Parts: sequence; C-alpha cells; structure tokens
Amino acid sequence: MKYYILAFFAVLGYTNIFAQNNLTFEQCLSKAYEFNLQVKQVEQQALLSDIEVQQAKYNFLPAVNGQVGLSNSFGRSVDPFTNAFTNDNILSTNYSLSSNVTLFAGLQKWKSLKQARINQDKSDYDKKKAKNDVTLLTASSFLQVMLNEEVVETSRERKKLLEEQLSNMEKMVDAGRLPVSNLLDLKVQLASEEFNLANSISLLEKSKLQLAQLMGIADSKSIELLKPEISDPQSNGSLPELNSILDNAKATFPQFKSAELDVRSNELGLQVARSRYYPSVNLNGVIFTGTSSAVRFYDFNNGTTRIVPIGYLTNDPTQTVSTVNFEPLVTDYPYGNQLSDNVRQQMSLNVSIPLFNGMATRAGVQRSKVQLELSRIAFQNVENQLQNDIQNAYLDVQTAQRNFVVSKAQLASMEEAMKSAKIRFDSGMMNATDYRTALNNKSKAESDLIRAKYQYVFNTKILDFYLGKEITF
Repeated sequence: MKYYILAFFAVLGYTNIFAQNNLTFEQCLSKAYEFNLQVKQVEQQALLSDIEVQQAKYNFLPAVNGQVGLSNSFGRSVDPFTNAFTNDNILSTNYSLSSNVTLFAGLQKWKSLKQARINQDKSDYDKKKAKNDVTLLTASSFLQVMLNEEVVETSRERKKLLEEQLSNMEKMVDAGRLPVSNLLDLKVQLASEEFNLANSISLLEKSKLQLAQLMGIADSKSIELLKPEISDPQSNGSLPELNSILDNAKATFPQFKSAELDVRSNELGLQVARSRYYPSVNLNGVIFTGTSSAVRFYDFNNGTTRIVPIGYLTNDPTQTVSTVNFEPLVTDYPYGNQLSDNVRQQMSLNVSIPLFNGMATRAGVQRSKVQLELSRIAFQNVENQLQNDIQNAYLDVQTAQRNFVVSKAQLASMEEAMKSAKIRFDSGMMNATDYRTALNNKSKAESDLIRAKYQYVFNTKILDFYLGKEITF
C-alpha cells in the first residue's frame, strides 16, 4: 500500500513542477521584476535617497566629539597645569568633550533637507518608470509568444489539410481521374508548408527565448504559457480623445514626474549653493580635564622654584618650603581627584564671514545654474518624447484597427475563394498552379489576420497604459 502512496505523491510532485511552467502574464511579470537589473538598481537608488533624507535630518543635531591624550615630557618642559618650567619627566593626561551647533548658515540645512525629500520622491518615480519599462517589454514578449504559437498551430492545420488532400489525390491519380502533374505540384506545396512550419517553430522558439531572458530562466524550452482567451477586438471601437491621453500621462506618468522633480531639486541646489555667501553662526562648548605627575610652587622665602611630586602641596600661603614638614605631608593625589579638580569649561559663539575662498562658492553657484538649465532641457525633452510616443501609439492603434478590419474581410474572401478552388481542383477543372496560388493566398491571409489581431491588442494595451490602466490579459 505504501508504494501506491509514494507513487501518488511522486506523480503529484511531477504535476506541480509541470504546472509551474504554465505561466500567466502576471507570473511572467513578477519574475521579470525580480530578475531585471535596472529595477534592482533603481530600488537601491531609492534606498540611498532614504538615507540622504535621514542624514539631512540628523544634520540639525549638534556635533559632539571626545578627545583623549597622553603625553610624557623629557628634559626642560612646561607643566600643562601650572605653566611652570621643570627639568623632570612629566607624565600627563588630558580629556575633553566638545560640542558644536550651527545656529545659522544661510538656511543651507533646511534647503538641503527639502532637496533630499524631493530626490526621495524622484527615486520613487524612477522605480515606477523602470517597472513600467519591464511591463511593456514583458507584455510585448508575452503576446509575441502567443502570436507565434497561433501561427504554428495554423501552419500545422494547413499541413494536415494538405496531407489529407495528398492522400485523396493519390487515390484519384491511381484511378486515372487526375494527371500525375497535379500530384507532384501538391507535393511541392506540402514541402513548402513544411518549410513554413519549421520557420514558424523557429520564430516561436526565439520569442520564448526572449521572454525567458526577461525572466532570467535558463531553459526557454521549458516555458509553457497559460494562454488567456483573447477575443477578436472590436473593429469599430471608439478611441479616447488624444488630448485627454496627453493630459493624463503628464499628470501620472513617472518619467514626466521624475523630470519635473529633478528641476525642482536643482532649483533648491542653486539656493543651497548661493547660501554659502552668507555668514555662519556657531555655538561651541568644551569641557576639559586632565592629570599630571608633577606640580610646581614658589618658595616665598628666597623666591626659588621647587619641583615637588604631587602630594607635597600646601594650600596655606603663609607656609614656605622651609617651614613645611614634607615627610608627614606625603600623600597620594588620587587620579579621580585630579580629574575633578582640573575640570575647565568653555563656551564660545563664533561668526564666520566668507570673504574669499578662491572663488569656490562662485564656481559652485555657476555649476548649479548649469545643472538647473540641463534639468530644464531634460524635462522639455521628456515632455516632447512622451507626447511623440502617445501620438505614435494613437496612430498605431488607428492603423492596427484598420488593418484588422481589412485582414478579417480579406480572409473571409480568401476562404470563399478557397472553397471554390478546392471543388474545381478536386474535379480536375483547376490546375495545380492556380490551386497552389489560392492556397498560398489563404495562408497569407490567415497569418496577416493573426498578426493584425495581436498588433491591435498590443497597441490598444499601450494606449490604455498611457491612460493609467494596468496591463492585464
């Protein structure tokens, strides 16, 4: 019994693996998003923009720095805590904690924060644009695979029909009702159809390869699409107004909004550059302490200077070196006591006025002006390109609509002509050359209609895309 259970799960697992290859358009699009390097790149750029916004906020906080120093002086030197000269070795330490806050700097920090937030929004639009590009590429490749599959299927049906006709004709030739030349011509037509089928299969494999490359799938032959039901488009469908499509695209399309925000960002960049002409006001604070291995004091009797180890100090100014009994006064001066006794604090308010810095500020302003003008030109170029793309898409839909109507009518005529040609050919009233011509015309009309159908569907989806609608099949 357990073997049947194992076999059941094995078959079930194989079915699931096979089902993964029946990809819908949404699954193909999701895989393309995950694999596309441009999407990954703009996602990382968006993360950098988030970091820049956070940093611009943190720039308003005071700067705090700590410093620790250790020094050992040899020979004649100055005690850093008494400023007295000594010839002994002095080991000293110093500790400081400083803070600085900018009170005014031409509003650079406010403008930089505003610019960082605009760049953050711009990165979001860049990410949307990258995904839109992938969506269009995936939709085009997905429809191309479906088109080629339908062409292959139609070519196989024609080949099957020719094989049936060839079998019937062989019987008629054997019976003497038709000449052998008709049989040979039909074999030529069958060989031609086999060539067309092979060519159609090659185009299908190539379109699958392109779709697989978009999704990052190595084995393109394993791709099997779950084809949606695409009905014939309406041949008399009305199109929206061109101006409404343009207005909607300008209001919502990411590349247009990104270029617009880029102009605003560079306008703020120019203001930041100009703010460097203004004075800056800074508030500084420092806390300092330290220790030393020696201390100096004066002998009030003879005016000589003595170097006495720490612990021999006397705070009584009436006492002199000659009257102080040093031995009983020898005590350790604890390290912590030195740190607390030597604490020094300082506050300062500094105003820095830029007078001359090698024309660096002026050059920065000029660069910002050029960058602003470049962004304005880029914005105008995006606007013009978007308008051109929409106009071309609008014209493509109109052309595809007309082509579909003509191709549908043409195929209907060719099918009627083919029915008449088959009757006459089977009865011997039409030669093989004319029959082959009628069959080729019908085959071409079928292929033209398939291409016109998918081209019309794709162009309509593109127009809907400019209207802000999601591409689905």
